[in-house]
Amino acid sequence: MRQYDQAIEHYPKLVELEPSVGVNHFLLAEAYEQKGMYAEAIEGYAKHNVTRGFLSPKEEERYREIFRASGWQGYAQTVSGDWKRNRKRSASHRSYSRQSLAARIIMTERSPGSKRR
Repeated sequence: MRQYDQAIEHYPKLVELEPSVGVNHFLLAEAYEQKGMYAEAIEGYAKHNVTRGFLSPKEEERYREIFRASGWQGYAQTVSGDWKRNRKRSASHRSYSRQSLAARIIMTERSPGSKRR
């Protein structure tokens, strides 16, 4: 089920509630990417990578510069090549299930301490 518009509507709630949780940024970035909103996707991936400790802010800035100079395709090729060369980092990266995220959204919206109801 590809509901990227709904994802873009809901994922920012998780980012707002838990900004230090990298997966929140990753899933929002993934939704932006699928919608072709590449500049937004780059920012989400950057926050994910820095939050999770995969890359330094300086390294992420390099990727932003590549995106500005070469567009999405140049960015994607560079990131892909870098991750393949550095398997140590990529091995620690895990994918996240959309079902688990959906459950987290529902839980945060229903929790007594949540900012949004």
